[in-house]
Amino acid sequence: MRRAIFIPLLIILAVVAILGGVGYWVYNSYMFYQTDDAQVKIIVTDTLARISEIEPLTKIALSAKDPEEKQRALRRIKFLKQNSESTDVRNFDVSSLGEELNQVPAEPPPPPPPPPAPSSRMPSHPPAPRTMK
Repeated sequence: MRRAIFIPLLIILAVVAILGGVGYWVYNSYMFYQTDDAQVKIIVTDTLARISEIEPLTKIALSAKDPEEKQRALRRIKFLKQNSESTDVRNFDVSSLGEELNQVPAEPPPPPPPPPAPSSRMPSHPPAPRTMK
Protein backbone atom coordinates (compact mmCIF):
# COMPACT_ATOMS: atom_id res chain seq x y z
CA MET A 1 0.00 0.00 0.00
CA ARG A 2 2.76 2.45 0.91
CA ARG A 3 4.70 1.68 -2.27
CA ALA A 4 1.61 2.34 -4.39
CA ILE A 5 1.45 5.89 -3.00
CA PHE A 6 5.18 6.56 -2.64
CA ILE A 7 6.30 5.83 -6.25
CA PRO A 8 3.68 8.03 -8.02
CA LEU A 9 4.41 10.77 -5.48
CA LEU A 10 8.13 10.63 -6.31
CA ILE A 11 7.38 10.73 -10.04
CA ILE A 12 5.13 13.78 -9.63
CA LEU A 13 7.74 15.48 -7.45
CA ALA A 14 10.46 14.81 -10.04
CA VAL A 15 8.31 16.19 -12.88
CA VAL A 16 7.51 19.33 -10.85
CA ALA A 17 11.22 19.82 -10.06
CA ILE A 18 12.19 19.44 -13.73
CA LEU A 19 9.47 21.84 -14.86
CA GLY A 20 10.52 24.33 -12.18
CA GLY A 21 14.15 24.16 -13.30
CA VAL A 22 13.23 24.63 -16.95
CA GLY A 23 10.90 27.51 -16.04
CA TYR A 24 13.60 29.22 -14.00
CA TRP A 25 16.12 28.81 -16.83
CA VAL A 26 13.69 30.30 -19.38
CA TYR A 27 12.77 33.19 -17.05
CA ASN A 28 16.42 33.95 -16.26
CA SER A 29 17.41 33.82 -19.93
CA TYR A 30 14.54 36.08 -20.96
CA MET A 31 14.74 38.66 -18.16
CA PHE A 32 18.51 38.86 -17.63
CA TYR A 33 20.43 38.75 -20.88
CA GLN A 34 24.12 38.04 -20.34
CA THR A 35 26.93 38.47 -22.80
CA ASP A 36 30.67 37.97 -22.88
CA ASP A 37 30.95 40.17 -25.95
CA ALA A 38 33.70 42.71 -25.26
CA GLN A 39 32.27 45.22 -27.74
CA VAL A 40 28.98 45.37 -25.82
CA LYS A 41 30.80 45.92 -22.52
CA ILE A 42 32.89 48.72 -24.04
CA ILE A 43 29.80 50.46 -25.42
CA VAL A 44 27.97 50.19 -22.07
CA THR A 45 30.93 51.52 -20.08
CA ASP A 46 31.53 54.44 -22.45
CA THR A 47 27.84 55.33 -22.59
CA LEU A 48 27.56 55.35 -18.80
CA ALA A 49 30.57 57.68 -18.65
CA ARG A 50 29.07 60.06 -21.23
CA ILE A 51 25.84 60.41 -19.27
CA SER A 52 27.66 60.75 -15.91
CA GLU A 53 26.30 57.55 -14.35
CA ILE A 54 28.94 56.91 -11.72
CA GLU A 55 27.06 54.31 -9.63
CA PRO A 56 26.78 51.65 -12.37
CA LEU A 57 30.38 52.34 -13.38
CA THR A 58 31.44 51.68 -9.78
CA LYS A 59 29.53 48.40 -9.77
CA ILE A 60 31.23 47.40 -13.03
CA ALA A 61 34.66 48.27 -11.61
CA LEU A 62 34.00 46.23 -8.46
CA SER A 63 32.58 43.16 -10.20
CA ALA A 64 34.53 43.00 -13.47
CA LYS A 65 36.51 39.80 -13.95
CA ASP A 66 38.35 41.11 -16.99
CA PRO A 67 41.20 43.46 -15.94
CA GLU A 68 40.82 45.55 -19.11
CA GLU A 69 37.12 46.10 -18.42
CA LYS A 70 37.90 47.06 -14.82
CA GLN A 71 40.59 49.54 -15.94
CA ARG A 72 38.20 51.12 -18.47
CA ALA A 73 35.57 51.65 -15.75
CA LEU A 74 38.16 53.03 -13.31
CA ARG A 75 39.44 55.54 -15.91
CA ARG A 76 35.89 56.73 -16.59
CA ILE A 77 35.11 57.05 -12.87
CA LYS A 78 38.25 59.08 -12.23
CA PHE A 79 37.46 61.35 -15.17
CA LEU A 80 33.92 61.91 -13.91
CA LYS A 81 35.06 62.62 -10.35
CA GLN A 82 37.56 65.23 -11.56
CA ASN A 83 35.55 66.91 -14.33
CA SER A 84 31.86 66.59 -13.50
CA GLU A 85 29.81 69.67 -12.76
CA SER A 86 27.38 67.60 -10.69
CA THR A 87 27.96 67.66 -6.95
CA ASP A 88 26.30 64.24 -6.71
CA VAL A 89 28.96 62.74 -8.96
CA ARG A 90 31.84 64.53 -7.22
CA ASN A 91 30.56 63.49 -3.77
CA PHE A 92 29.79 59.87 -4.70
CA ASP A 93 31.64 57.49 -2.36
CA VAL A 94 34.18 55.41 -4.27
CA SER A 95 36.30 54.48 -1.26
CA SER A 96 35.65 50.80 -2.02
CA LEU A 97 37.87 51.17 -5.08
CA GLY A 98 40.76 52.35 -2.89
CA GLU A 99 44.21 52.65 -4.40
CA GLU A 100 43.12 51.21 -7.74
CA LEU A 101 41.45 54.52 -8.60
CA ASN A 102 44.59 56.54 -7.75
CA GLN A 103 46.74 54.42 -10.05
CA VAL A 104 44.82 55.03 -13.29
CA PRO A 105 44.90 58.15 -15.48
CA ALA A 106 41.71 60.16 -15.91
CA GLU A 107 40.65 59.57 -19.48
CA PRO A 108 37.64 61.22 -21.14
CA PRO A 109 35.12 58.87 -22.71
CA PRO A 110 35.34 58.59 -26.48
CA PRO A 111 32.74 60.35 -28.60
CA PRO A 112 29.57 58.41 -29.36
CA PRO A 113 29.64 56.26 -32.47
CA PRO A 114 28.17 57.78 -35.63
CA PRO A 115 24.58 56.89 -36.48
CA PRO A 116 24.14 53.99 -38.88
CA ALA A 117 23.99 54.80 -42.57
CA PRO A 118 20.47 55.01 -43.98
CA SER A 119 19.33 51.75 -45.46
CA SER A 120 18.19 51.55 -49.04
CA ARG A 121 15.08 49.71 -47.84
CA MET A 122 13.95 52.51 -45.55
CA PRO A 123 12.40 55.67 -46.97
CA SER A 124 14.43 58.86 -46.49
CA HIS A 125 11.36 60.72 -45.24
CA PRO A 126 8.37 59.61 -43.20
CA PRO A 127 5.19 58.84 -45.11
CA ALA A 128 2.59 61.58 -45.31
CA PRO A 129 -0.21 61.29 -42.75
CA ARG A 130 -3.48 59.91 -44.00
CA THR A 131 -6.55 62.07 -43.80
CA MET A 132 -9.99 60.80 -42.98
CA LYS A 133 -12.78 61.73 -45.38
